[in-house]
Amino acid sequence: MKNKSLLMILGAAAFLVLTFVIMPHPESTGGCQVNMTSPFGNGGTPMWVDLDRLEQCETAAGFEFTAPEEPLWAEYPDVSCRVYTNQTIEVIYSNGETVGYTLSKANTCNGSSFYDIKHDFKSMNTKQIGGIDVKIFADEENTSSYALWSRDGVHALSVISVDHPVSLELLEQFVNIME
Repeated sequence: MKNKSLLMILGAAAFLVLTFVIMPHPESTGGCQVNMTSPFGNGGTPMWVDLDRLEQCETAAGFEFTAPEEPLWAEYPDVSCRVYTNQTIEVIYSNGETVGYTLSKANTCNGSSFYDIKHDFKSMNTKQIGGIDVKIFADEENTSSYALWSRDGVHALSVISVDHPVSLELLEQFVNIME
């Protein structure tokens, strides 16, 4: 009886040791551990921090984001910035009350979409802009309500303008500027 108990304990210990040895480590995945939960706990509600300047958002996020410092659309002259832990930076262009468009960069480990936009777009196309494949979601012809692309396969970039679609010409300017 003692031998069976001892064998069971040794078997369980061996299983645990093998599990921890075989499990992937952060360095084996390039250190990319994206977790879209609150930095202050495991709640599902994101914790955004509003900051005054893009440089502050870059410092808080831990990566750089090149975005237009001045609005490219005169109707939305107010520029603000917010960051979500070390994963997402948003630059928001508004007219004080209404958001015109939001430019974002997020560490997604694979350059995939990082927003769950609850909108059924009439079309989704992929267009080459400056040698980059850009997914364009739209409701109106020759406009974009949501565009998504990646330059490095790690960070996803996007332009969100669901309520006020941007022209494809303006989208091209964003794609060429944003990094």
